[in-house]
Amino acid sequence: GCAPWLAGQLAAARVPEAALWWVNAVDAAGRATDPDPLRALRPRATLALGWAAAAWCTRNGLAAERFTNPQHHKRFHHREPYPLLERLRELTRC
Repeated sequence: GCAPWLAGQLAAARVPEAALWWVNAVDAAGRATDPDPLRALRPRATLALGWAAAAWCTRNGLAAERFTNPQHHKRFHHREPYPLLERLRELTRC
């Protein structure tokens, strides 16, 4: 249930999902994702959502800002603002 929660949070924060690229650190079979497509996109910022994503970025030489995983935030800090949203607002301002 964290994907719909995150989509709702993004909408409420007026962060356009069309301005974001999502890359999973592992595929459905648990294999590490190839970082080259992310490098080719040349994003303005790379934000790692959780420890596993941050470790994947480090292993692949990608500088990333780490935020808690959305599922963790929803479960344990749901009454607090999700810091990722403010950072995304900053990055998507025109």
